[in-house]
Amino acid sequence: MKRNHTIIAAACAAVIFLTGSSAAQNRARQVRPRTVPAVTAAKLTPEQEKETMDYLRKEFPEEAKRFEELKVMRPEAYHTALVRYYAKLKLLETIKQNDPERYEELIKERELDIKSRELARKYRESSDEAEKEKISAELEQLLYKIFEYRQLNRQAEIERIEKKLEELKKENALRLESKDEMVRRQLAKLLGEQEELEW
Repeated sequence: MKRNHTIIAAACAAVIFLTGSSAAQNRARQVRPRTVPAVTAAKLTPEQEKETMDYLRKEFPEEAKRFEELKVMRPEAYHTALVRYYAKLKLLETIKQNDPERYEELIKERELDIKSRELARKYRESSDEAEKEKISAELEQLLYKIFEYRQLNRQAEIERIEKKLEELKKENALRLESKDEMVRRQLAKLLGEQEELEW
């Protein structure tokens, strides 16, 4: 049972990490304190750093380049960002093992999100109005695709959570029906008369 709770929690956390709105992410950046909390300031081991960078190079080459540039220009920011990304990677691994189809959807969504940020960067750097108009139109279409992916992903997550909730309700009803027996077993266990039965 604990394993199922862990899987659901990991899936929810990954969705939040990977599908948070740009506006929310921008607001978070604006209010984030200058000092890095101790929990995120911790550095990864060399093995964890290699694992994270290898994953980025394989799945998101453009992101990997940005991380490599950040490592040279701002090492502390690099390590902080890498710790966060390592946490995302671990959550994704859990989803990949338990729901490969969901994993693929999240990866596709992430790829589109990276592409949208790259187009936005090109737009800001361009001085050619015709090129900017073309980029803006392409970005708008891409954002519609991202929105559709996020809606599908969120709907799938809602359905999974609703299914899990129904299972928990049934389990809770069974526990209530077995209340007297469970109390007797726990009493016997605490008194040393039974050791194998679960509370």
